[in-house]
Amino acid sequence: MTERSEPERGGGGRLVTIAEEGEQIWEELSRIAAAARRTGREGQEALRESLERYPYLTLAAAATGGYLLGGGLPNWALRWAFDVAGRVTWMALVQHLLDTGKAPPEPATEGESAGFQPS
Repeated sequence: MTERSEPERGGGGRLVTIAEEGEQIWEELSRIAAAARRTGREGQEALRESLERYPYLTLAAAATGGYLLGGGLPNWALRWAFDVAGRVTWMALVQHLLDTGKAPPEPATEGESAGFQPS
């Protein structure tokens, strides 16, 4: 077998670029996961506070949501609502990625896993 020159193989520079982009994607996913954990904790705290301050209103809202998701809405309306919610969520996620794409990565705080750290 003959050895190929660097340009014929496609170049090692492309592999390095792909690896760097993979690291950036991993860092962004780690930041998104940390933000989701923070949001979940904040949501739990808000729900607890709401239950303490307005127990009947909170239970009524939960019952209404359960009724609507459990069969109170026609299937077409439920599919449309989830479709719209999914599109809005993806648009917000893409906008967040574009806005923070150039920002330096945030260090993981104590108690939060930073995930896989490539060497």
